[in-house]
Amino acid sequence: MENCDNVEQVTLRMTSKDERSVTFKRKQLEKELPHSFKEYKDDAALWQKELVDGVVKSNEKRQDVYKTFPMQK
Repeated sequence: MENCDNVEQVTLRMTSKDERSVTFKRKQLEKELPHSFKEYKDDAALWQKELVDGVVKSNEKRQDVYKTFPMQK
């Protein structure tokens, strides 16, 4: 996340046989995150703790993300 000042949306495409994707629009995502993009950019430990360990590695939190940001085909 080198320069996050001009990012309007991020789309993640899953490498699976049905090739789903999820799009995170910046304004919507910023409402859901407890910290600003800049804080995450400046603090790798915060990024790791809250987003990687706290969301990516938690099945319950991942499901919450998919409810807020539905997967698309």
